Amino acid sequence: VALGIRQDAPDEAVGRALLDAGSALDAGNRAGATTALEPVSPAPASTLARLDALPPLPRTAAATRQAQDEMRRLDGESSF
Repeated sequence: VALGIRQDAPDEAVGRALLDAGSALDAGNRAGATTALEPVSPAPASTLARLDALPPLPRTAAATRQAQDEMRRLDGESSF
């Protein structure tokens, strides 16, 4: 609720919307980021502004890096 994400939005849809919004922002496409949030937010521009206002989250960044490293390690061990 604090970020403006609908409480009834499915977790998978929220995750996908946030990833897509992040990718759009990485590409310099703020309008695309807003559009990516539309399925999970009644006010996507407001949600994007709230996300922009978040302070640095070093523990979250460290946990994300650790998860990415583990995924890479597991992918390297796969023999599909």
